[in-house]
Amino acid sequence: MVLVHIHAVILGADTNMKYYGLKKKKKGNCWMIQTKKTIVMLDCGMSKKYLLEKMQECNVNSKVIDALLITHTHSDHVKQLKAFSHLPVYSVCPLDVGVRVQPYQSFQLNDLKITPLAASHDAEGCCGYLFENEGQKLLY
Repeated sequence: MVLVHIHAVILGADTNMKYYGLKKKKKGNCWMIQTKKTIVMLDCGMSKKYLLEKMQECNVNSKVIDALLITHTHSDHVKQLKAFSHLPVYSVCPLDVGVRVQPYQSFQLNDLKITPLAASHDAEGCCGYLFENEGQKLLY
């Protein structure tokens, strides 16, 4: 039996930013960042069915996600890219879809400031992201 962990961590005592891990151990990666006005998905490496089930468990409606951010092109991070093609996609790495953003050049989605940060990994264009909302920061 494989245990699946879902993390819902509220950052700080009076924060409006939430962080959810929707991952299966060694099966794929997906994380959600939620503020008062914005929901972004980070990577989409598991089956669409699994992701939708876990979003529902975290009370995240997949129809109101504002964007999908990709950290790198390994399959455990992009497996469901086509399934979420209706979302705006942002990535430092080269993809056939979406907007290619540059490291260290911030952009805004509603009330969430996002800064891609270059990272070292064995795929082209790897990055992490710095999220800022109402004076609070989260580094992924």
